Amino acid sequence: MIVQTIAPRSALGWCPINIILSHRILTFPSHDYNKTIKVLIGPEEQIFIIHTDVVCAKSRFFKAACSGRWKEGQEECVRLPDVKPEIFQCYVDWVYGGIFVAEGPVDNEVKMATSLYVLGDILDDIRLRNTALKALTSYACVERKHPSVGSIRRAWINTPSHSLFRKWIVDTTFFQLRREHFAQRISHYPAEMVQLIALKGMQQFQFLESNELRARLMEYVEVEDEA
Repeated sequence: MIVQTIAPRSALGWCPINIILSHRILTFPSHDYNKTIKVLIGPEEQIFIIHTDVVCAKSRFFKAACSGRWKEGQEECVRLPDVKPEIFQCYVDWVYGGIFVAEGPVDNEVKMATSLYVLGDILDDIRLRNTALKALTSYACVERKHPSVGSIRRAWINTPSHSLFRKWIVDTTFFQLRREHFAQRISHYPAEMVQLIALKGMQQFQFLESNELRARLMEYVEVEDEA
């Protein structure tokens, strides 16, 4: 096993980049820093030791897991095999510092924010989901950058059918993504997503009066050769 100690990056000393989004901290709540829980991340079970009170204040998943009702609470150990260590490290930074920092090329930042939203769904952390969604909205509206097809597929698989993020993906794709770009990759997108975009297109389309519809449909009549 790989051991990862708690080493959250300073909210003041680590901000090398483009976008910093935060949930504002006006006061520092009193936490019990004597009680911790071990979190095993990824298939290699990289170990993170985090303070129970701190993480339970953010995540409903951890709040339930750390209770005596769950086996994880009794063992003081939680396993998240499908989460990447670098994504969870970013979450730890956010939990302790109140911010997360997206760094590197913009495409990597968008990928990180997408992964953090999915993690927020897994951990039932509303603030994390909102923070990630605000970041993604900024990328879409300011940078004109959207989640990749691969990121969308992973997000679609790991979110429930009623997810607001799925609706966000449908809207940002429908209203912003170039039609030719979408058409070239349409077979790679989740089938349900394509169906929802098609339905949105039908809802946005203006119904034609009978005469207008007749004129439109008659355009498909072929020109006949003279005998």
